[in-house]
Amino acid sequence: LGWKKSTGASGYQIYYSENGGKYKRLTTVSSGKLSCTIRYAIGDTEQFKVRPYTKVNGKTYYGSWSNVVTVN
Repeated sequence: LGWKKSTGASGYQIYYSENGGKYKRLTTVSSGKLSCTIRYAIGDTEQFKVRPYTKVNGKTYYGSWSNVVTVN
């Protein structure tokens, strides 16, 4: 999973959804890519979305969510 870096971002939150369920946080990273193994059954659908964040004076500000990436 890769994306373009956002100027000024401290890091990125990555969320995923299984089979159209509620999104859950997968991880937070500081780079513009993530490499990991996810196990799922044949016929399952995984969806991912990413958003940048930055911290200023102890307060966290979030950017917009990316387009959803679907893996079948």
